Amino acid sequence: MLKLLTLYASVLLERLARQLKHDEVTWCEGLAQGFCESWELRSFIETVRNVLLPRTDVSGFTAQRSASLKKRINGRYEEAVTALNEWTVQERDKEKARNDPDPYALKEADLKCRNARGRAERHCCFLLGIAYKEGNRSTDREILRLKISLGHDNVEHGLRRGTALRSGLALPRQARTRP
Repeated sequence: MLKLLTLYASVLLERLARQLKHDEVTWCEGLAQGFCESWELRSFIETVRNVLLPRTDVSGFTAQRSASLKKRINGRYEEAVTALNEWTVQERDKEKARNDPDPYALKEADLKCRNARGRAERHCCFLLGIAYKEGNRSTDREILRLKISLGHDNVEHGLRRGTALRSGLALPRQARTRP
């Protein structure tokens, strides 16, 4: 009987860990997607960083943990900025390709631009992952308000994407279920 209970407990813990990771990915992707221009995502990333950095200097953190968290935040921010710069370059190349008589030049430039955009969104997700893991309910709500304040209606280039701004879905599962 004890072996059965131990097995059951380990299965439940594994399912819980998987669900928490799924919730993190869903929350991060929902917030990172839906930006039409690279400057909008850049503004969002900078603001997220500015929200996270002051939260590292709390009384419960040791100096080592605070320094480590700041280093992680700044590292992820720098990676995101590098990816955003690449997206900006690819957007410029795409605009130049519009004037090119070669029909494949625009398709290739568009593909490169989409790939760069995906990398930028992925790096934004990495930064948001820190907010998800290290933040609290007020951090989650503040980041959601930042995205809403940028005026996004979740429509980009005529395509509907994501459900990040639907009521109740933007907060992580833990925040939605707490009283």
